[in-house]
Amino acid sequence: MNTCFAARKNYLVLVIPLALAGLALIVGFGCGSDGDGSRLLTSIIGTPGWGPGIEISGELISHSECIWFFAPVTETLVEWEYDGNGTLDLRHFAAGFNCCPELHCEVSVYDKTITVIERDSGNCFCLCLLEANYQVTGLPPGKYLLQFDEAVPIGDDEPLQCEILLKGDGSSGSCAVERTVYPWGGEGSTGELVSCELATCTCPWPNSGCAAWEYSEGALSLTHCNEYTSCCILGEPTVDFDFSSNTIVITENVEMGFLTLMVTVEIDMLISNLPPGEYLIKLNRFMDLEPVEFTVDLINEPSGEVGFD
Repeated sequence: MNTCFAARKNYLVLVIPLALAGLALIVGFGCGSDGDGSRLLTSIIGTPGWGPGIEISGELISHSECIWFFAPVTETLVEWEYDGNGTLDLRHFAAGFNCCPELHCEVSVYDKTITVIERDSGNCFCLCLLEANYQVTGLPPGKYLLQFDEAVPIGDDEPLQCEILLKGDGSSGSCAVERTVYPWGGEGSTGELVSCELATCTCPWPNSGCAAWEYSEGALSLTHCNEYTSCCILGEPTVDFDFSSNTIVITENVEMGFLTLMVTVEIDMLISNLPPGEYLIKLNRFMDLEPVEFTVDLINEPSGEVGFD
């Protein structure tokens, strides 16, 4: 009896450690990583933080001023980078906001979805593109849906969203979508004739003609003053605009009447979505007057006047 009990005791001593070792092996595989270093996260309701007592948080950390592009921008882009230790950096390029940006942005993470909510309380009557930078901390590795709720209406364009894989040893990537609405594609610099009326302005002596400009938030108001024309104009005057690199060519078109009495006129024009910079303006005047050229520095001299014969 004692011999039997001793044998069973030795058997239990052998089996129990083996069972514990097997259980440890099962638990070890169950908490392992997949082949690309991402920890497996399943059946999550509300995403837990990186570790005990660590909460996920995200915020806007910086943004640029308006970045003015001469040519239309046709897409918006987000670049992301994960350090493998819970920090995800997001860089949103060509993000649409008010051109007097006052950003109010939030980042939320819930059930494997990262949502960047972009809002703006700027009250200027124009939009622009800028770069916005966000950071999320306490974020475990795994596969997430990254989506942006943008501040500017995007019409029928696709939302900016993509799946991203955050690896335990770090990872990065980018995703982009096409944009066709203002302030993106289809809205490059444009010009229009505002009015053509009898002149109320005067040019500094001894100039017979002059041009004055005023620039603010991407809009250039240009007044061509005190040029002679017939007092009878056939049809509506028109003005054509051509934009090439840093040169703006303005061509005034007017069909003269038959009366010889000459009067002076004032032509008001507006150029929209014009990035700040230095431009050569070539003005092709009506009545076969000699074309004139002048340079405007919209950064250092947003308003001014130039005279010519």
